[in-house]
Amino acid sequence: MSQSRRESRNGGGSQTSLGGGGESWTRWGTLVAVVAVGAITLANGQFARRSSEAVEGRLAKLDSRLDQMARKVDEVATNAAKAGRQAPDPNRVYTFKTEGSPVRGASNAAVTIVEVSDFQ
Repeated sequence: MSQSRRESRNGGGSQTSLGGGGESWTRWGTLVAVVAVGAITLANGQFARRSSEAVEGRLAKLDSRLDQMARKVDEVATNAAKAGRQAPDPNRVYTFKTEGSPVRGASNAAVTIVEVSDFQ
């Protein structure tokens, strides 16, 4: 085969190669790229794990605070029920002064109903 045919098959004139030819550089470049992608993937996995741990820690703190607040709300509700407003005793007779107040019906009736209201 003539030299010109060999040159045209190999892509042109003579190739200068450093360290073993162009294929060698391509292989090393591919290897470096694969190693770089692996390192990036590993670093990303570690970052994701640390981020996940941080999020889990914050969620645990929030759960703890939520439990504390729920206990306080339950405590307030229990205390409010214990110290709740006393209803009037239905068996007790209450006396009101009604002299000078507007009256409907007989003023000497056996039963008197008094309505009390507060306008504020």
